[in-house]
Amino acid sequence: MIAENQTLPTELIDEIAECGFYPSLVAETVLMGLGGRPVIDYLVQHEATFAGRELHRHMTVLVLTEAQLQICHIDEAESNRAEALATSEVVALRAIDSVVVTRAMADPEKRSGLHEAWLTIVWGAARRLDLGPAACEDPACEADHGYTGVVQGTYQSEDSKLLRMNYLSTDAVLKNGDQVVTTGSTFYPKGLLLGYIVLLIIEPSGAWKALMAILKNYFYYPTKKKVLQYLGTTLVKTAPLVMCSLSVLFAYKAGLFNIGAAGQYVAGAGACLYTALALQQPWYVCMLAAIVAGAALGAISGVLKALCNVNEVISCIMLNWIGLYCVNILLTNVKESASPYTMDLRSTNASAIYPSLGLGELFNNNKAVTIAIPLAVIIAVVIWVILTKTKLGYELRATGCNREAARYAG
Repeated sequence: MIAENQTLPTELIDEIAECGFYPSLVAETVLMGLGGRPVIDYLVQHEATFAGRELHRHMTVLVLTEAQLQICHIDEAESNRAEALATSEVVALRAIDSVVVTRAMADPEKRSGLHEAWLTIVWGAARRLDLGPAACEDPACEADHGYTGVVQGTYQSEDSKLLRMNYLSTDAVLKNGDQVVTTGSTFYPKGLLLGYIVLLIIEPSGAWKALMAILKNYFYYPTKKKVLQYLGTTLVKTAPLVMCSLSVLFAYKAGLFNIGAAGQYVAGAGACLYTALALQQPWYVCMLAAIVAGAALGAISGVLKALCNVNEVISCIMLNWIGLYCVNILLTNVKESASPYTMDLRSTNASAIYPSLGLGELFNNNKAVTIAIPLAVIIAVVIWVILTKTKLGYELRATGCNREAARYAG
């Protein structure tokens, strides 16, 4: 039951609304378990999981009162209808057996680089002590060796709660209560239509469900500031894809099929990371190392094609794997001693990170937004100018259209 005139703290309402997952239902579920008790502290955790081709969202809210811990869990029902299952459980603090916090640190020596944390709360556990006479290895010994025992503890999975939290920026706060702000003004139907057509070609039976999952997730952005932050993250991931597509485009205009873009990308990224971590070079030197490594791998296929007439598709595919394994071997020299990952770049060599030049502020202080985005656009314009406005570009396009005619024309 909801106590009369009881409301949640404004900060808790803001965090629930910011997740954009049925905020009114979540707030009501929390109020039902409080029973008029004031909130001392809280934790909100929103998580999305994939089951096959379907997206399912979950949300957990932990609320601490003076004598109780309330666990609210809201699940999206696995059905074709828009349903949600809301559960509220209240546990007395005296019934909690243990609280475990596990942290994943990228740089344990400097006690920095926290990127994940696990919170485990156990209650309703059962323990027992099994005692028995202590044995002696000497069969003729008649002395009293006392007792020996084993402490055993068990608990059921339903009587515990495990939360996994990633380190993310949470500085955007919703100011208009529990109203969700949709983002219809930034909707791009042409891209969705093209994506839907591609999905129909790949898997017709699941295309509609996939499109609905995208739309459903898209319209649940809680604030306009959050929209800008997510847009910045999308652009960050788009920049390397644009660069790879330009490498394919340039070769295609010359009549070649550069299927080695993936390997060239891996070679460039590996060289850049190694230069940053092992050689401690600034970002512009790391970028030059990436350009040289990617170009060198692509040049191998070009030389084989020009001198030996080796099909570029075959050589590029083989070089993709060669480049991948070479990069894996190279990066073993800069990995952390206690994990299979490379050292944290921000704490090891911050000068190797691309500068933002204030671009992050345009996307709600998104720290991932750097000059890589405008660089990708500039390079795309440069490629267009070379191919369409220069003599070299004309010759390359002529060769791609008809190699024999180009050879005849000189």
